[in-house]
Formats: sequence, structure tokens, C-alpha cells
Amino acid sequence: MRICDRCDDIVRTSKTGIVSWSVSRSDLLQGRSGRCQFCILFLKTLDEFFSGLEPSKKVSICRTDGDRSFRIICQNLKIHEDARTLDVYAPIGKEISCWPTLPCAPELPTPFVSEGAFSIMKGYLTTCLVDHIQTCGVARARRLPTRLLNVKSGRVTIVETPIGTQYAALSYCWGGRQSLTLIESSKDQLYAGVTVEDLPAVIQDAARVTRELGLEWLWVDALCIFQDSADDWEYESSNMADYYSGALVTIAASYSSNVNEPLLKMEGNNALCRPVDFPFRCPEEGVKTVRVRRRVFGSINSGALRTRAWTLQETALSTRILHFTPTEVVWECRTKHDPEHDPRDYFGVMQEYNDKTLRPPAYDIWCYMVREYSTRALTNPSDKLPAISALASGLAEIYTSTSTNKQSYLSGLWREHLPLHLMWRTCNDPSRARSEFTKTRSWLPISLSRTPATEENQIPGYDPRIPSWSWASLPFAVLYPHIANRNHYKELYEKRKILVDIEAAECELHTTHNPYGAIKNGWIILSGPCLTVQLYAERTNNTLRYYAAHDRMPDDVNEVSGDTILVSSSQVPESQRRSSCPIQRSLSMHATRGLGLNETAQVLLVYRYDDETPVLYGLVLSAWQDKEQVYSRIGYIRFRKGKSSDWLRMAERKRLMLV
Repeated sequence: MRICDRCDDIVRTSKTGIVSWSVSRSDLLQGRSGRCQFCILFLKTLDEFFSGLEPSKKVSICRTDGDRSFRIICQNLKIHEDARTLDVYAPIGKEISCWPTLPCAPELPTPFVSEGAFSIMKGYLTTCLVDHIQTCGVARARRLPTRLLNVKSGRVTIVETPIGTQYAALSYCWGGRQSLTLIESSKDQLYAGVTVEDLPAVIQDAARVTRELGLEWLWVDALCIFQDSADDWEYESSNMADYYSGALVTIAASYSSNVNEPLLKMEGNNALCRPVDFPFRCPEEGVKTVRVRRRVFGSINSGALRTRAWTLQETALSTRILHFTPTEVVWECRTKHDPEHDPRDYFGVMQEYNDKTLRPPAYDIWCYMVREYSTRALTNPSDKLPAISALASGLAEIYTSTSTNKQSYLSGLWREHLPLHLMWRTCNDPSRARSEFTKTRSWLPISLSRTPATEENQIPGYDPRIPSWSWASLPFAVLYPHIANRNHYKELYEKRKILVDIEAAECELHTTHNPYGAIKNGWIILSGPCLTVQLYAERTNNTLRYYAAHDRMPDDVNEVSGDTILVSSSQVPESQRRSSCPIQRSLSMHATRGLGLNETAQVLLVYRYDDETPVLYGLVLSAWQDKEQVYSRIGYIRFRKGKSSDWLRMAERKRLMLV
């Protein structure tokens, strides 16, 4: 058999180690002219899957330890990223002796509703229950759901949960109003039972999966919580941490954008990733079959479920999850993450939450959760705190000090780490600000290209009950800049010095049912070094930027990250003012109003990072004119290196109340 030098290197190498080869279509054409069987095969593959490929365009042919196939990767094509990778393999039991490094691989089951697909799903669950006891354990809810759906037959009924019940939970997107929910007027009908066909498509499929897994009980929020009872909703939502962590498995409708879009696709692994057979001539065995398919993953990070705020805690709290994507079912548990056949690396939210010893500092786990949560969409802005309350409840044991009976959770921040939890800032990257309005507008809080401000174009989602110091007070994506680099935690903790003292903090809860839910108001009393600065705005390259200056440091002006567009209160009609502060957060999308800003502000220095050149971090505050030493948060500041010590020496220690 003829083989070129390039192909000889990749196909005859040892099965261990990483093998990679970069080649163009022109290279393969040259190899084909020399009658290299491998070049002929790879060329046919490119023509079949990437027709019209430029002759000079490079592809990578590679194989690494643990893979069940060779891979051909073609980057920078105008197709979905996952579709750029091809698997090359032999059918099971049909090894090719002249290509000893080509592995055999099983086929992906199709459709999802096939016996083979359900067998794989059940196998995942059984394996986890038997082999992962140490890491995944056995799901035992501290508090069972009040109600469950019995789905063992073609008639689905709501029942009061029997003691010791093992159940599945459903995580899905409502996608608007549902045709069937548990309300007072539908109670008798649902308790008596409805046919499976009466249920919305996602719930129908979830019931089918539950039965195929050998379970009889399913928890679905729309049918297990009274949707017209505030008391029942508040009680049940406050216990969701137990409901999802206690479920034997969570069924995730990852790509169903609404309850009427099935999660069980009849086509399963569709034509996009069905294999194509190619003949391959082997001298000793004649013509053999080499099989190629697209490595198309319906990434669980890209589906509709990942864009919704409520579903973050459902994913984070679950012990085991079956993610249903358009092309495959992905298994995830605390031990492993595996699509139907091909393992891949994944470090998801659930592992971040469940491995509480992952990193020594506990506070950053919450910061990462907040960052992810804030990029997700809410239908009702008033759900900003309730929709993450189960996650807060689940994490309370590592954030609540046993030495005090004080309120530990404060409007999305933890008292135990309050100085650092205050140090969030809003994102200026529209790709990370996935709130409802960004579906039609590319939002930048500092953008100047906006239409005049009206009630219609104001940014939705502002909740005046939430204090300004909480990230939940604004409908924007946020991040914690001081934990951006995971690799520097030890260094970060050794060199950071907290400069403020928290004296008191309290939030008035909306309901006693949920200590982690909605609030009526909140405040913090603290003391720390403060600076009085002049805050002004400038226009640079069609961008509005804020700067803090001091007459004693004229050569060191520092940029301020505004929580949103900042305006002088004199620019806001009296009827629209939300406080008596001279500087206000504007929720208008019209940024040019901020150009006139030139007001006195207060900077509270929160912590210092003592590197070779110390750096100061702080909050920018605006004083309430009618209340002494009462301030509202309006921004975040990081002082430039070099003069931080001078700024700190100029600061005066003050006692403040933040509202």
C-alpha cells in the first residue's frame, strides 16, 4: 500500500501521545497523485463535508489519548463551530489491520425515542447510583416536594408526596403563558388526573423519560405549585434547593425555548451528524469501510435553558442531569460529564457549586455564580432575588457564621464576605448583558448613540426596593474584577488588606417564608477611609467615560466605572428623581444626558492590594442631601498603580450608611 511521508507519521505512530498534522487541500491533491490511500480518503472526506474548500485552507488531522476516533478540524468556516470537527473511525468489530491506530466506535442512537437511546440514559443513571456513591451519593431530600406528578401510566395525577419517594425533576423554559398550570380552578381536574396528551409537549416528554428511567414520580413547578397563591409559591420556591438536590435525576430541556417545544426529537442525531462510509483499500484485506461523521454537539451552554435566570440554580443544585439537545443527550453528574458516546472536558456550574473544597476562599464561588446569573433573562424583574434564592439557601452553610445570629444574607451578598461582595461592577460588554431588552438592542451603558429618553426606551428591570449597593438593584450583567484570575487566589489573599469595618447591616424581607428572597429595603453602616472627589464625564470616541479628580492630585485622574449612565440630579425632572442625591443613576438609554455631569462625589476605599506597587479599589458614592452621612452607590473605581499610597494618606476615615 502506497503511503506518503506525512500520512505515515500520523497513521503508523504509537497509540499513545498526541498526534497532529496540519495539511491543505493542495497537499492532499499532491498525495493523491502519488496514490497515497490516506490522502485519497482525507480528500474525499473534505469534498463531502466541506465542499468548496480553498486549496490553501489548512485543516488539522489529529488523535489524542482517550479519543475513540481521528478528528479532522477545519477552523474559520462560516458554519456552526461544533460542525467544523469530523470523527473518522471504523465500525465496531471491523478493525483495519493496515491502519492500526484507527479506533472502532459505536454509532449514535437515533431517534431519541428509540429503545437504544433510553437504554443508554438508564445506563448512565444506574452506573452513577452504583459506582459514584462517594462523589454523587444517593439523593435524599431534606424536604420532599409538597406535591408530585404520578406519571406511571397514561394518566397523570397530582398527589401529595409519599414519604421516601424517589422522583425526577424537570428544568425547562416556560416561554410565556402555559395552557395548563396548577391553580384553584384546575385543582380538581389535575388531582383527578389528565391524559398525557393534555400536557404541554416538554412535560409529556419528561413524563416519558421518567417512566423509561424506571421512576413513577416527576416534579414540575407549573403543576406542583399553585400559581395563583402567593403563599404557596413563596413557600415552595424557598424550598427549591431541597427539591432539585433531592431529585434522583433532573431532566433538562436545554434547547426547548418554551413548554410546547418537545425535548425528545424524533430525528435525534439528525442528518447533520449521520455517518458517511468511504471505501479504503488495504493490501491484506481488500476494500474496508472507514466511517466519518460530524462531531456535532448541541452544547448545553448554548441552548435556551442557559439564558434563563431561574434555571441556574436548578442546574447548580441537581445531583444528576440529563441534558436534551437537538443532536444528543448529555449526561452530567458530580463525577462525570458525558454525551451519549463521546466524553469531553467540561467544568460547569454544578461542579463549581458542589465541590465546596475546590478552592480555599469560599466567597468567590458566590461571585462566579452572581456573574453567570446576572447574564440571564427574567420575565418578571421582581424575581431577581427569588430566582437565585434556592442557590443561596443551598450555599448558606458555608457562608453563615455560627458565632452570630445576625442576618447572614443581604440582598444577594453575604455578611461574612461583605466588603468584597460589595466590589462588583456592571459589564460594558453587550454580549454578556443578556437581559430581555438586549434581544432588540445592543446595549452599552456608556454608549452615546441613543434616541431621546422617553418612558418607552428606559431600561426595564429596575427594582427601587433593592439597595444601591446590591448587584441585584440593576438589570445588568455584573462581574467581580478582583477574582478574574483563578490562578492567583493564594497570592490575592496574602496581599489583600480590607480597609473597611462593617458595623451593622440589615434587609427587611418581603416575606418570612424565604429569608433569601425578595426584600423591601436594606442598609449597611460601615466605616472606612474616604475621599471627596470631583466626578465628571467626557466624550471619547463616541463613548461616555467618567473620571474622579482631586485638586491635590492634579496629575493622577482615575477612571470610574459607572453603575449605569450617571447624571446630575438637576438634569432629571423632579417627578422622576428617585433620591435627593446630586448624582443619580439614570435608567434611560439616552447616554448624552450624562455629558453635563460635574459633581462632588465620595470615594470609599474598600481594600488595598499590596503588590510591589499597591493598588486601591473602592466604591463611588453620592450623598443624600437631606440625610447626614447617608450615601447611595453609583460606581466602582480602581486607582492606577503608582499613586495609591498618596491617595490613601489623603483619605479621612468616616462612618457612613449605604442605602
